Amino acid sequence: MLIAWLAVGALATSTSDTDTTCSPARLRSSLPEDGDVGVRPDAVITLVFDTSPHCGGAFFSGTLTTADTEVELPFATETDPAGRVVTLVPDDPLEVGERYLLSGVVPTRDVVMDFEVGEQGLPMTDPPSEVTLGAQPRCEDFAFTHLVETVRFDRTRRGLLQTRLTTDGITGPWTTRAAIGPETTLRFEEDLIGTGHEHCLGARLLDEVGEVVWVEEEVVACASTTACPATSASGGCSTTGRSGAALAPLVLLALRRRRARC
Repeated sequence: MLIAWLAVGALATSTSDTDTTCSPARLRSSLPEDGDVGVRPDAVITLVFDTSPHCGGAFFSGTLTTADTEVELPFATETDPAGRVVTLVPDDPLEVGERYLLSGVVPTRDVVMDFEVGEQGLPMTDPPSEVTLGAQPRCEDFAFTHLVETVRFDRTRRGLLQTRLTTDGITGPWTTRAAIGPETTLRFEEDLIGTGHEHCLGARLLDEVGEVVWVEEEVVACASTTACPATSASGGCSTTGRSGAALAPLVLLALRRRRARC
């Protein structure tokens, strides 16, 4: 089974990580999370990790059982192409009123998660109150752009946050960034090969079965950089825009979005 809404991919320009050392994938968040009550019977379990594309992907190895009787439930395990999202899809719907226990191993740690199934499903979070995108050119051994995406919520409940980049009019795939939890401010960083481009960021929210509950169809935030010079003795970045105006190394444009009802 392929769950397209959890696919994570790179733009045509490709994503580059400039770190020379690798850190194991780290479990960032999950949907549901430990202690959740009211999970839909047809929900899937989503584990979202922080990891670098070239440092090895995330994984899960373990069991899903009823909390009281310890009856094991079979499930399929799926991992997105970038190795950042692991999805557990139970073979059969879960039972309303039953508590379940997910236990197993992810990179660098054991994980134990307890949740209860209900009829209504988990309460979904409101749309973000602010989304910003920062772009900083880096003119080193090769030119690349460091992007910083920040998503803020006035109040958080549950759901999956996805973002996608449009670079010079070319739109990339939706990327699952995090399962919404207690954090009201989420920050993500990535490097793209090349400079001198305009990047725009879109956002949407998914529920526990992967249905879109909110999407910003228009551009949420944009940022652009000037191109690095062809040769640079100092290794610095050009600060002259196409129009000749001075540009700061960090360009940060944010559009505050009004709340939207689904």
